[in-house]
Amino acid sequence: MTFAEVVRTARQKAGMTQEELAERIGVSRRTVNSYENGRSWPKNNARYRLLAKALDLPVSALTMVEERYEGINAEGDRSEFEKKFAEGLAGFHSLFAGGVATSDDLDSYMQEVQKIYWDLKKRIGDEKRGSGAGGEAGAGDPGKDGSKPGGAGGGV
Repeated sequence: MTFAEVVRTARQKAGMTQEELAERIGVSRRTVNSYENGRSWPKNNARYRLLAKALDLPVSALTMVEERYEGINAEGDRSEFEKKFAEGLAGFHSLFAGGVATSDDLDSYMQEVQKIYWDLKKRIGDEKRGSGAGGEAGAGDPGKDGSKPGGAGGGV
């Protein structure tokens, strides 16, 4: 079930209108409509908690969905990479949506993600050139903090 379906189904089960739900969580009816149509998601942990409380759901019911990153291959199926990516992002999203992570935790996580991205990007480039996994660091390699050279650090 997608985030949009969870919100819509729980709201209807509770007998609330979009307007009533919006008032309970401090957003506009248009925002609730956007949630229910899969065009947007809550922007912060507090909003997820308010939404969960208003819908009488655990926060995890709102965060453990995977539709945000569904990629479809030519056959209409999700590739193995896309499945694993969606699972990882769902876990990441639920970890931070629960309010257990600090700003420093987020920064550290993003630096690691950036480092992995640039390492993989370099490996793919090396493989395309036929040079294997070795080789010298190039202009596109990340700095120690996971940022690209010439960037302002690992902040996002």
